Amino acid sequence: MSFDAQGRLLGGGNRPNQPIGWRQPPADTLHHMIDWAVLREFWNRMVDQRRSGAMERYLEIAGFAGEAQYAVRQVLGGRVLNLRIPQRHIYDSLAEALCWQCYNLFEGPLGQYRPVHSPDPTNIMQEFGHLGADTFDFPVVGPPHGFRANTLYRAYQQMTAYINAGSGGSPQPCLDLLEQISQLGVIRACDVNWFAIEKARFLALTPMQRRRFFDAGFRAGRWRPTDQQINQAYAQAIAS
Repeated sequence: MSFDAQGRLLGGGNRPNQPIGWRQPPADTLHHMIDWAVLREFWNRMVDQRRSGAMERYLEIAGFAGEAQYAVRQVLGGRVLNLRIPQRHIYDSLAEALCWQCYNLFEGPLGQYRPVHSPDPTNIMQEFGHLGADTFDFPVVGPPHGFRANTLYRAYQQMTAYINAGSGGSPQPCLDLLEQISQLGVIRACDVNWFAIEKARFLALTPMQRRRFFDAGFRAGRWRPTDQQINQAYAQAIAS
């Protein structure tokens, strides 16, 4: 079950299933930049405050595959669980939209299979982006994604401020920021500095070079190359 009878999202670390077809090789999984727990509590607070307009807007931003107004009406009317049998596609799509938002995701390995060269994503983010956050998981990527990283981090700050605002607060500042990046897709693994080469070297690579570097470093599905393999992959990437 993804929702309780009031339409609040359930679960500690449990997430709804990914939409079919979202797993893209060679990545092993999809990582959230704004943490799932924060996304969940953001929705739950809007439900608790019965913010119907903001809920509809959020679903539209998040890519809900259905009529947002109808879904919100079912949630706030205490009828969300009734959708599980006759309209399971709406029930599942609602959970998926709240969790799997393309602009908030990037490809990479499962945590236990991250390359030994790759520090914790929070450390990479702090080093490369000078942003820093407890649950904002973003190994910094190539220049095309810098605006997204900055916008998502500011949205994360607004989201957590709203969650912790007691009886007040507004979700609108967060939604304004998310709307700016709502058309962006999942960041590919080759655009993420998983192998933790020096900042200047990574950012100097062109998109094609990053693709070649990742392919050579990944080596048929292995996420943990040696230093020698990484250096060879970089040399291949920049070779004319």
